Amino acid sequence: LKGVSWSEQHVGVEITDMHTNKENFPYGQVPRLVDDDGTSVLQSLAILRHVGRSLDLYGSTPQEMARVDELLDGLEDMRAKTKVLIYGDKLSDDGFKKYASTVLAPPPLPAASTGGSVMAIFEFLVEKAFSSGQDMYCASGLTLADIQLFNMVDIHLPLFPVHMAAFPTLLALHKSVGAIPEIAACECRSGVLYCYLPTS
Repeated sequence: LKGVSWSEQHVGVEITDMHTNKENFPYGQVPRLVDDDGTSVLQSLAILRHVGRSLDLYGSTPQEMARVDELLDGLEDMRAKTKVLIYGDKLSDDGFKKYASTVLAPPPLPAASTGGSVMAIFEFLVEKAFSSGQDMYCASGLTLADIQLFNMVDIHLPLFPVHMAAFPTLLALHKSVGAIPEIAACECRSGVLYCYLPTS
């Protein structure tokens, strides 16, 4: 995306090292990012933000950076609800129905919204950004917010195609980001993008 080469190494049979090597894995888990200069970063959100700052994907002003952080934290709230669907409700029919009727309830936002329809909140925020004539979440261009929103929509589209039709602005952002050649060619796009799914 930014012309930066990288390689992914799976722990595989070295999982024992991950649990015992406190120098490299003090939390006893992955992911772990190691930069060319040897900088080691642990925890997925810390890695995400580090990469975003390093590659100028975090906005161009303190105000935009705050908006990106706000959006990323909002997506974490949504991941918690998705985690219930996957690990609590075991992707059951009742779980899907409950998730669709709450998390994916269509706009408009209720007058006293307290985080019920999370997807409608994102639709509201992106629609507000697009009303200024921009096609990304921040006026300066592509940020982590757009990429993470794209990931989130990309997961929900095959699972909830009818419900997602109620969020046209999110779908427009998804189309714009998905048209970026490096993202369109991403091999990890297999219906579900792993960087959004919550871990157990």
